[in-house]
Amino acid sequence: MIKVEIPNRIVLQWDGEVFKCSGPVDLLEKVEALRKQYGDDPKNWPAPEMNASPQSSDVVLFKFIQKVKRVWNLPYPHEELCHCRLVPTEKVTCAIEQGAKTVSEIARVTMAGTGCGTCRSDSEELLAFYKQTYQQTLKAN
Repeated sequence: MIKVEIPNRIVLQWDGEVFKCSGPVDLLEKVEALRKQYGDDPKNWPAPEMNASPQSSDVVLFKFIQKVKRVWNLPYPHEELCHCRLVPTEKVTCAIEQGAKTVSEIARVTMAGTGCGTCRSDSEELLAFYKQTYQQTLKAN
């Protein structure tokens, strides 16, 4: 099963047969448009184009489609990013997807990197991954 979410806001889930989606109206409209144009199988959906300031729903939809197509490969593969504060990697990626743009912002939101600090470079690497991934998909303004 593939599931991408921002807790209490957005959930995209697909088990290979059944697709489930909940979230803001703009996400639901985008998903419905994709389903009408490309069918119910998310493997057939193109990733949404990003603008310079993508909304959280765009980022989550992009990540979901990339995961379904098996082309989403985070540079930090472990479940826990910050061992001092027991912060899961998913919590850090959610912070980035919701707009954290610096390691300090990630630390403020998640507490990752506020102990010994050795995971700060991992947070930087995740930020660079997201920036590079989305820069490659930015549409021309």
